[in-house]
Amino acid sequence: MSQCAKRSIGKLRPATRRKPKSPHLTGRLSLQKATFQAFAKEFQETNADEISCNIAAWLNRDADGLFLATEVSPLFNTDVPAMTMEEFLRSLDHENE
Repeated sequence: MSQCAKRSIGKLRPATRRKPKSPHLTGRLSLQKATFQAFAKEFQETNADEISCNIAAWLNRDADGLFLATEVSPLFNTDVPAMTMEEFLRSLDHENE
């Protein structure tokens, strides 16, 4: 599946949790038509009830504070090094020093 020209980008910020199962972060995603069409094509071709897609996040800061910038895209293969969540969070601490 080819990559979409425009990226489907969003932002997640800390949420006010009213219940124990409420999400820690909430936000919005601007889903591009090309991304949607790539997902729809895969649904049609596979006749599946669900498909997998890529999701990525970057820790960013703007005038409103810290947030996770997010992106969803059609599935593609990546060579991602194995890293635990603890290692990832420690690496963020080192970047902010």
